[in-house]
Amino acid sequence: MADGKSLSNTAARRAERRASVPRVALDMDEIGASMALSTPGVYGLVEQGLLKTFVVGWRRLASVEAIAECVRLLESHAAPIPSQTPHRTRPAPDQPAG
Repeated sequence: MADGKSLSNTAARRAERRASVPRVALDMDEIGASMALSTPGVYGLVEQGLLKTFVVGWRRLASVEAIAECVRLLESHAAPIPSQTPHRTRPAPDQPAG
């Protein structure tokens, strides 16, 4: 029978093995954490068709590539930062607009 120490060593080895294996898909909570979004925010991206997902059992996952594509889509539709847009000045009261 294994003692507590060998069980914790086994768990540590499993965790180390998992950490060394590159992730190819993330679940909705992990996607939210990686994008600094809430889980409902991630589901919103799915509903908008911006994030492609798949289901395995009861878990909804997205590939790392699909997440990267979603970020590219969001970046391409992003509004410019206000300081990057040209400032419009109002004409002086005695000048015509134009």
